[in-house]
Amino acid sequence: MTLKLLPKSMLKAIELLPDTHIPVTLFTRHSIREMVSGQGLAGYDLQLTEPGRDLAQAWGAYLIDNTDRIIQHCISSPIQRCVDTAALMIQGADQISIENNIHHIEIIEKGLLVEPGSFVLDIQQAAPYFHTQGALGFINSFVQNALPGMKHPIHGVVDVLELIYETHPRNAKGL
Repeated sequence: MTLKLLPKSMLKAIELLPDTHIPVTLFTRHSIREMVSGQGLAGYDLQLTEPGRDLAQAWGAYLIDNTDRIIQHCISSPIQRCVDTAALMIQGADQISIENNIHHIEIIEKGLLVEPGSFVLDIQQAAPYFHTQGALGFINSFVQNALPGMKHPIHGVVDVLELIYETHPRNAKGL
């Protein structure tokens, strides 16, 4: 099953969604992308793999099939693989609910999710640390606020939370 490629925490997170009368905004990154060796940070031109495309569709279908929440928006980086992931998730959701036509999910592209953006201020300063530390080491250094070219982690998180708040629909009961 394609969904076995997801971290278990994503499947458990569905239980954390708000009550049914509050629309849900998906905040997406990208599914499985092409690998690149020797480049360090991924280039903007890397596309989704076929398993990545299948996973994005399966996740969208799973979200609709396993929750009665209304997914109204999908926030994505304007990078093509991120937009493609969002579109494929919507296609998967549409396959489940096409007979009911109960939702319309809009993809909202936000430049804050690209460098420079919510976390990276200067990619030229930050990139060498990604090359030497790898992804996990880079993230660990970042959360310790130990990387040049990066925002303080709390400021980056606040930027992302403001983006979600500003983008989320406010016409729902209780908002």
